Amino acid sequence: MAEPKTSTPSSVFARNGRSMFTGKNIQAASLLKLLLRLNKDEWGVNVQPYSGSPANFAVFTGVVGPGGRIMGLDLPDGGHLTHGFFTPTKKISATSVFFESMPYKGRNNWF
Repeated sequence: MAEPKTSTPSSVFARNGRSMFTGKNIQAASLLKLLLRLNKDEWGVNVQPYSGSPANFAVFTGVVGPGGRIMGLDLPDGGHLTHGFFTPTKKISATSVFFESMPYKGRNNWF
């Protein structure tokens, strides 16, 4: 795929590149090309879902609100920073700053 010319959080556009789409991504790609008046033979559009840390933060904000209580797997046990990691003396991740995070531990003998 060619070097991206324009990038946004939800999509990547590549000139003279190939893109593979399935299901609703085909419709989204066609709509983006139409709205931005891109030549369909010259441009490929890769539509990405809203995911990762920003998506986790958006869900927490929408479901429990700022200051709300969340529970996630503790980072040393295989969790992620977006689960609200903190130490006894410091809140490490943004999630632990904005929400009341309560970690749970994994079992040592689960496998």
